[in-house]
Amino acid sequence: MITDHDDGPECDVPFDALAINLDRDHVRLDAIMATCAAVGIQAERLPALTPATLPDHMRPWFHTSDGRPRGHLIPGEIGCYASHLLAMEIVVARGRPVLVLEDDAVLAPEMRQLADMMVAAPDGWGFLQLSSPPKHMCLRVGQGSGFDIVTHWRTQNTTTGYVVSPEGARRFLEDFSTRCRPVDEDLRREWLHGAAVYGVVPSPITSSAMVSSIDPEASRDQPGRRRAMGRMNGLGAWAWRLKHWGSLGVAACLGHSLLWSIRKRLGRRPGQEDLVMDPPFQRRG
Repeated sequence: MITDHDDGPECDVPFDALAINLDRDHVRLDAIMATCAAVGIQAERLPALTPATLPDHMRPWFHTSDGRPRGHLIPGEIGCYASHLLAMEIVVARGRPVLVLEDDAVLAPEMRQLADMMVAAPDGWGFLQLSSPPKHMCLRVGQGSGFDIVTHWRTQNTTTGYVVSPEGARRFLEDFSTRCRPVDEDLRREWLHGAAVYGVVPSPITSSAMVSSIDPEASRDQPGRRRAMGRMNGLGAWAWRLKHWGSLGVAACLGHSLLWSIRKRLGRRPGQEDLVMDPPFQRRG
């Protein structure tokens, strides 16, 4: 791995690391490099794209032939999405997993176990979400020292930090002909891109309190935007859950969700670990 901030020896680790950063955001660059260094991760700066700097091959993904943005995406969302696609193109070209970070990520000490988390994930994983604390039930599919690998009933919409495999990157790059939703909304829709997305509980990456540098003043409440988002609980989502959770797993999840709904009404809020469910069956691949 290479880094803009560290000329030390390359670490023998099974992943590279990329930190997405706009050219103007020097403070954010210093912060992300510092939090990576604190857990022994060397990160390479990946200059973030903007609508003005989109590669020619990406423009039709985000704009119609007359130049209008698809799905009512605002400029910062287009740049953010394109930057993640650029990272995934690098993953495919290198043929090895890459830790992709946005420059407001804060890495907990548990990130020193990232290689163990990757090993604990089921074979064929596409994405390992590191910044997606569960708000819904999730199913334990792997375990390590102090962490669980889970499949989410409903993955949170965040791309602050994740590891992507070459196969996961390839699927995500190939399986959308146009990009009409923000990148985190597309990533959480496994049934569309086909790459298995798992999570780590407790999440070892959080987002800093820095104000977003992606169109903080722009409105995301535009006519037609909600329609462009599409459904999170349509037939495709349910078919995916049945395939990967099984009928018993779906039934158990719905029962646990009902129980926690009652508990929340009584004043008890679940922690991350409370939402991790043991599989009631031998999980199917």
